[in-house]
Amino acid sequence: METDKEDLLNVGTIVAIAGGDFAVIATDTQITNSDFNSTSKQDKLFQVSPVAVMSSSGSWPDTLAVIRLMKTIVADYESTHLRPITIDAMSQMFSNNMFKRRYLPYCVSTILAGIDKKGEGVVFSFDSLGHCQQVIYQAAGMATAMVLPLLDSHLGFTNQSETAPTERIKVTEAVSIISNCMVIANELENLTSGSWLMKIITKDGIEVRELPLRQE
Repeated sequence: METDKEDLLNVGTIVAIAGGDFAVIATDTQITNSDFNSTSKQDKLFQVSPVAVMSSSGSWPDTLAVIRLMKTIVADYESTHLRPITIDAMSQMFSNNMFKRRYLPYCVSTILAGIDKKGEGVVFSFDSLGHCQQVIYQAAGMATAMVLPLLDSHLGFTNQSETAPTERIKVTEAVSIISNCMVIANELENLTSGSWLMKIITKDGIEVRELPLRQE
């Protein structure tokens, strides 16, 4: 159940990977209050279009606010133009709206994953001021520093002598890498819960997987 309590923190971890014709995004399900009491039953992956999913890490009320903002952007665009919004337009308009609030920003880091108009997987990363970057992979939240080295190694080929492969990653490989990231976050970061949700996005729709890593 969603709540707007001001003391709630969404301080878990988000991981996303874009492939040739898919995108995968996953996050834990934990919400924590200022006394560090937590609930692990919250879906934090929000579908904002038939082929796009969004998640944020930071203040929980601000997370809900930016999701409402994105859904408003999508609804306004589609009612005005009478056609579905592309994820590229979605990211640009969201970035513009976040920048307008730069003097009173939402305290969140946001990742948007989905399928673009070419049918290719894309991931967009936003900071609290609306700076937008299109990437192949991204992490946000408390365990970012712990999982990014794994993503860099498998997808960025950081500090490796061999040439990076030209073929895009397959969905099974992306799911495996994200699952490993989940294990790392679960073991090393105590504000990231052992219960995770993953959404696999293709042009045909969105598949949801629940991945309990430990008993809460």
